Amino acid sequence: MYYPNSAVATEPQSIGSTDQAGRLQWIPLHPGMASVGFLQTDDQGNSSISAAKTISVRFNGLPTLGLVVFLVAFVMLFGGIGLGVYHIFTNEQINEPPLDT
Repeated sequence: MYYPNSAVATEPQSIGSTDQAGRLQWIPLHPGMASVGFLQTDDQGNSSISAAKTISVRFNGLPTLGLVVFLVAFVMLFGGIGLGVYHIFTNEQINEPPLDT
């Protein structure tokens, strides 16, 4: 298993073997991209990759940091727009420096 270009990149490791039906249950520790390879062993004991796939491991729930970043961006964007619209439609003067300075 390998998480490319991430802080949790690890060396390849075995996550188990399949049952008689060829199924394997795996619960990853970290979300992100993971490359999963299936090894096939021949009669002499030599292993070779018979299939490989890169999969996306998702969060089980909503990431807190992602929600905080979204809310801060929302407040900055729409708060600035709201403040601008407020100043446009009110008679309140904005104190600006003179243009000749």
